[in-house]
Order: sequence, then C-alpha cells, then structure tokens
Amino acid sequence: MISGNAETLLMPALRLPMPCMLFFLLSCRIYRLTLGENIADNDKYLEMAYRQWVWFHSWFNLEKYGYLQKITTGGALVHERPTAFFEGSDYKDTAHPTWEKGWLWTGDQGMMVAALTDMLAIKNNLAEWSNRNKADADFKVDVFEKTVNNYINLLSKGIKSALKVNADSIIREAPFNANFGPEFGNDYLAGRGIMMRYLGNSTSKLLLFISVKTPKLPPPQYGKRGIQPPTSLSRNLQLLKMVYCI
Repeated sequence: MISGNAETLLMPALRLPMPCMLFFLLSCRIYRLTLGENIADNDKYLEMAYRQWVWFHSWFNLEKYGYLQKITTGGALVHERPTAFFEGSDYKDTAHPTWEKGWLWTGDQGMMVAALTDMLAIKNNLAEWSNRNKADADFKVDVFEKTVNNYINLLSKGIKSALKVNADSIIREAPFNANFGPEFGNDYLAGRGIMMRYLGNSTSKLLLFISVKTPKLPPPQYGKRGIQPPTSLSRNLQLLKMVYCI
C-alpha cells in the first residue's frame, strides 16, 4: 500500500505523479464500485484513496517546493514530480526519468481533476470512516469539500489560462526540453488525449470552469465530377484538431 506520508515513499517510481494519481483514482473508483454493488470489506479501498489524498494535499501545501505551481495568469498546474533539494531528502532524483524544473504534463492535470472529483463524491463515506477508525480527529466534511473544490478550481483556471491559446483555442503542452524526444516522447504526446478523457466526464464538467465541447464533424462534401470523399486520414486530422479545442 502507498502510504500517505511523503517521507515513507522510498521507491523512486512512486514519487512520480502519474503512478500516484492512477493509484489515487483507481482506489476511489473501486470503492465507489463496491458501494454500488454492495460489496463488503471495502474500507481498504477508501483508506488507500485517503492516504493518497493526504500525500498530494501535503505536497500541495509545501508552496516553497512548487509542486502545485501557481501561475501568473491565474490558477495553478501540477508539476511533473515533487522535488525537495536538501541534505537527507529522498526527493531529489532528476534522472529516473529525466526531469527539469518547471516541467509539467497535460495528462497529470486531467487525472488529478478526476481523482479529486471522485473524492468529493465519497466525502461523507470518508468522514464516517475517519471517525470510526480515528484516522483524522480534525476531519470536517465542509472543510474537506472546500479544499478539494479549491484545488479543482485552481487546476481549471490553470488549464484554461496556460495550456489553451486563446487565438485558436487549441490545447498545447507546456515547453519541454527533453522528454518529448525518443526516450519518452510517445508517452508525453498522449497527455492531451488523457486530459480530455477525464475533463469530458460529465461529473468533472459540472465542477470545472471549462466548457468541454464534443467535436461535430461536417458531412463530407462530394464533387460532381467523381471527386473522392475525404480520406480517413484527413478526417482523423480534422477530428484531432477539434477534440483538442475547449
């Protein structure tokens, strides 16, 4: 199990946002599924989700390390990984994989919004579990809800103001120096699609300040002289351009 205490995460891979966010999201959704199916012995999934929440919330509050980085145009974005450079720190590896200050990935933004949205849906279950297991004597549903909504709002504004260019409304990745190269390029290029998958969720759309539009392609126009309809490649490119617009 991944501990909510950042200092106990000893494996370098577990310090990367993507596996942590996936674990966070998976724990939430398995727990919600058990509620719908009336599956007993499901506290373990709620505890996993809670510990991941504590881990991310703790890092977000350490403003001097800039993991949740505020941006000048408003809002904030989750950076590529949490780092803390001081003697004895376990969070200063910049080579596994390659990392540079300021890097961020669009996919992380969508996964975090999705996980936070799921946590809001189980806030009352979390309060009951916390009280029963004495996990957090200070846990208050209203404070938790306000905090989670604040993070969602910050990420929403960050995506809208930093990743979407107003001139054409197309989402772009933030500037990178290396990870779009041959080593990790294919993984990073999938980021916008991953983000849109989660931002397109009906629950997420209700909480975001972003209008996520479903692309509608015009019907193909055929000429009178036997001109061939658009190729699948050209239509796919048109769809891709539209799907990245919000």
